Amino acid sequence: MTKVSRGRPRYRPEDVGVVIPCMNEGAHIEKCLAALRREGLDSHQILVVDNGSTDDSALIAAKYCTVVSSAERGIGKLRNAGALQHPRAGLLAFVDADCEVQPGWLRAGLRAMETSTLVGSRTRAPDDAGWTARRWAAIEARQVHDASLLWTQHLMVDRVAFDGIGGFSRELRTGEDADFCLRLRRSGATLRHVADMQVIHHGFPTSYRAFLARDWWHTSTPGWFRRMSSRSRLAVAVTAVAPAVALAVALTSRCRIRTLAACGSGFLAALGLAGYATGREAKWIPHDAVLTATWLAIRVVRLPTELRYAVNQRRSRRLTQAAGSDYEARAKLRTPPLLGSTQSR
Repeated sequence: MTKVSRGRPRYRPEDVGVVIPCMNEGAHIEKCLAALRREGLDSHQILVVDNGSTDDSALIAAKYCTVVSSAERGIGKLRNAGALQHPRAGLLAFVDADCEVQPGWLRAGLRAMETSTLVGSRTRAPDDAGWTARRWAAIEARQVHDASLLWTQHLMVDRVAFDGIGGFSRELRTGEDADFCLRLRRSGATLRHVADMQVIHHGFPTSYRAFLARDWWHTSTPGWFRRMSSRSRLAVAVTAVAPAVALAVALTSRCRIRTLAACGSGFLAALGLAGYATGREAKWIPHDAVLTATWLAIRVVRLPTELRYAVNQRRSRRLTQAAGSDYEARAKLRTPPLLGSTQSR
């Protein structure tokens, strides 16, 4: 990590280069860009990478900043392409086109970057959003802990650290932000959640059906279980195992009906407890329980496929290592002795 100078601040507003990937975000892009400009960022510091929008997103963006077009497929590729357009920026900020930073966002981020490599925060839903968006935003904010990763809805990262790990993954269709954070953390970087970096996210699911579809998509890229925090992995594992254990106990019990009823009651109680534990607001317990249970259920359903992927990956790595060792051994046998060596005399 770069040492902090005691003279001037490590970063100043003019050191920031903002990258905004965009595709058909005409409904939100103006709010996003106007908010960034109000933070004091010049138009040349903000770059929108348009990915073939068919609406007026690019035309709106052109009024506020520089716009480039990219035919690349994959959000990681778009963010990397945007970073290349900011060669002199010592600090890169990635903001999604449906996010609206709030007053003080830039100042809070720059201040936090004095002692961190990557900073950001959980976002909140608009005040007029439906219950699904508002409650899931509240749950995400409540569940932040020391090992939590940062999402690319908005974040700031040191340019040297970004380049050091090669930027975002070019292969991942989703989960590229978690992968990015994990690779940064393994490199020795410091990640920090900054509550003062307030952002409104207009892209939260507007209905339960949309929430279901989004979370199913979030687990569509292999490796999602490994990219979760240890706390989240534990929650998914317990949810996957507990019903099977309860059913086994019920089937081996003499009073099966009573045991099943007790298990059902325990499940409902656990669901209510999970709803309160995640959202921490009594009046929203049913809503929070439904969202939390859905989040867990999707991952439990996806888990067998994910475990098979992990086993195949490990087997593939072992075969690759074995093939590499065998190749090196064969190469040594084929290598002729050096002139002048004892073997050649």
